[in-house]
Amino acid sequence: AFPTLNALVCSVSDGIDAVTTQWTLTWDPTSHVELGAFQAEFQKGKGVLLTWTLKSQQENAGFRLLRSLSKSGPFVALTTDLIVAQTTSQSEYSFIDDSAIPPGLYYYKLESVSKSGHTQQFEAISVTVQAPERLALLQNYPNPFNPTTAISFELPEAARINLAIYNQNGQMVRELLNAEKAMGLHSVIWDARDQQGHRVPSGIYFYVLTVDGQSITRKLTLLK
Repeated sequence: AFPTLNALVCSVSDGIDAVTTQWTLTWDPTSHVELGAFQAEFQKGKGVLLTWTLKSQQENAGFRLLRSLSKSGPFVALTTDLIVAQTTSQSEYSFIDDSAIPPGLYYYKLESVSKSGHTQQFEAISVTVQAPERLALLQNYPNPFNPTTAISFELPEAARINLAIYNQNGQMVRELLNAEKAMGLHSVIWDARDQQGHRVPSGIYFYVLTVDGQSITRKLTLLK
């Protein structure tokens, strides 16, 4: 690894006399990325979209996204894997925080990780997650799907919910959720398996959200 403190020595000689000059060079291994922009935007029904661009980078392996309820922290990482660039230019990044977080003010911080393991953190930004105006069951994504799909719903207040998958004969295939949930956006993954863990055949299915006696139904398609 390149040392942080280095000496550069230059000697010039005409064969008779010689002049030697020395410079001290300092390299900061934590400063391997220059950030261009970092933005956070709440998108209804999706979550918080975070985007950032780079002016320059050296030996950068990727980024971690950290989130907190306070600007002073503590900040917690949203993913275990590093987030890498979405374009061939390696300078544009994006991430959607679709985790089940209640409405309120949130702070996000970027942490870059070099290929040698050094980290560099940037100043936190904030975004307001708005409360849902009404109960909503969103279209699953992707649809059609194979082998997994995400089903999201919004709660205007805390409630006990039931989310289940049914076949075209009206028979329940899988109960995905039956629990108390906080106000806000929630998401669950269906892996195309039934209640016994067996894979279900291709076809059209229905997912039903029931809250306080009110039910909302949407259709999804499994293709193999």
